[in-house]
Amino acid sequence: MTDTLADPLPSAVSDSAGSRWTTPRQLTALDTITVLLSVELGLLLSTTVAGVRAGFDVIGQQAAPQVQVSTDLYFALADLDAQAANVLLGVI
Repeated sequence: MTDTLADPLPSAVSDSAGSRWTTPRQLTALDTITVLLSVELGLLLSTTVAGVRAGFDVIGQQAAPQVQVSTDLYFALADLDAQAANVLLGVI
């Protein structure tokens, strides 16, 4: 009895597929993909940081003064209410 081992890939398929995706070409493709993804990540991070910076500017330049004015108005109205109560207590 003779056992014959069949070639798992026909020679035509293994030659054409092997010559296209050699190890150097695979490494070059992976390097290219890595560089492109790194550039994309950098752009994404820079736009995100710019948006966050703009949000901090809105808080510091617009919202904080409005909060300060609102707080001052609250304290002024509370003081006015206390003064009115003192006047009413003095009259009665």
